[in-house]
Amino acid sequence: MRKLSFRKVRLYHLVALGYVCAAVGSVSTATATPQFARQTKLPCSSCHTHVPLLNEYGQRFYANG
Repeated sequence: MRKLSFRKVRLYHLVALGYVCAAVGSVSTATATPQFARQTKLPCSSCHTHVPLLNEYGQRFYANG
């Protein structure tokens, strides 16, 4: 079995790091709008205690979409 050179190993690590950065950078956060409330027929108070403060349900929606 051939041993990889230091440069190839470094290149593989940089490529892997690039993929990880691209994956993390492509994740977006959930953001609701008044239109969301109209579409779901939920009042704003289902996610907010006092706007812009979120209750537990609103925090879960923000974290998970």
